[in-house]
Amino acid sequence: MSSPETLPQQPDYSYEAFAQRDFYIALNERLLKYSPEIHSLVDFATGTGAVIDHLRSHGKLKEPFTAIGVDIDEEGLERARRKFTNLNTLESGSNYVNFINYSVAETPITSSSQELVTYLHAIHLMPDPLATLVEAERILEPRGTILVITGYTKDFAYPPRTEARRQWGLLAKIARDSLKSRAEEIEYVLKQKGEDEKANDLFARGRDPFQNTASDYLDLLAQAGFQYSVPDNHITNMDRDDMRAICSYREFAQGRFPNIPLEYSIPALVEAVDPAFERMETDYFQRGWYLYRAKKKAA
Repeated sequence: MSSPETLPQQPDYSYEAFAQRDFYIALNERLLKYSPEIHSLVDFATGTGAVIDHLRSHGKLKEPFTAIGVDIDEEGLERARRKFTNLNTLESGSNYVNFINYSVAETPITSSSQELVTYLHAIHLMPDPLATLVEAERILEPRGTILVITGYTKDFAYPPRTEARRQWGLLAKIARDSLKSRAEEIEYVLKQKGEDEKANDLFARGRDPFQNTASDYLDLLAQAGFQYSVPDNHITNMDRDDMRAICSYREFAQGRFPNIPLEYSIPALVEAVDPAFERMETDYFQRGWYLYRAKKKAA
């Protein structure tokens, strides 16, 4: 039997590698610079707590502060807890960071108790984005701030007058063709796991994350009770390493190929990066992002 030191390491399919890319950090900074200086924060879809770490290191969290990260990914939350291990004990007058496993549409957080909600790179993943914004409005104190960012607006994720739609489409096609060449093997693996439904529909489409336009998100913010909503947009250039990082992320791969095991879909996507860049004869893929900041109404 293998000792703990020789056990094979589990693949890291978390968002961490992508979140450390320079362009991604700069993109987040573009939005988070609008954060007021605060003592209380809730980070929706927190992952491993990168946003809380950023706000703390940039002096936006004023002592004593409390920060709560909310997510349904317990693996990511455990990594976040380890990152903030010296701040996870609540003591009077001290700084406190807590990570909780809840849906961002329904949290146990006290109403009108928070100065800031951050909601980065996740609203497009939610089956009911309005419900999550209503929850953010509920927990914010009057005139509290929400900051939102998404790279999945229907009208700007693939920016007009760019090659972005062709670029991302080609990447997916190359990966799909590779997976099709191994379809029998993948079907067998799924059936061995008792997942016959997936095996019989290997290339089923996942939930469409491009359901809302940029103006739709403004409307959702207004419906949730926010005002003074300010949109901003930005186009990023993603190099090969950036693309390999996003292709290694669990939710990205599952969004593209929801019925295919990650041990197949992620290598296929990663291996598609170089040929996609070469066929497009480019040094980068482009992506359009929308950033929003808004206020809860006064009491």
